[in-house]
Amino acid sequence: MHNLAYELWLGFGRRKLSFVDCVSFVAMRHYKVEKVFGFDKHFIEQGFEVWHL
Repeated sequence: MHNLAYELWLGFGRRKLSFVDCVSFVAMRHYKVEKVFGFDKHFIEQGFEVWHL
């Protein structure tokens, strides 16, 4: 997972997306998580459904 996240992070450019976000994306896809609670637009851009209050 680390290597996949690292490759994703490099592909997006280090300043545009955090490595932590990339790890989250890879883990969420691995575990088939489709929804996230948060405020980060990057999750929407990656195709996840974002829930927030």
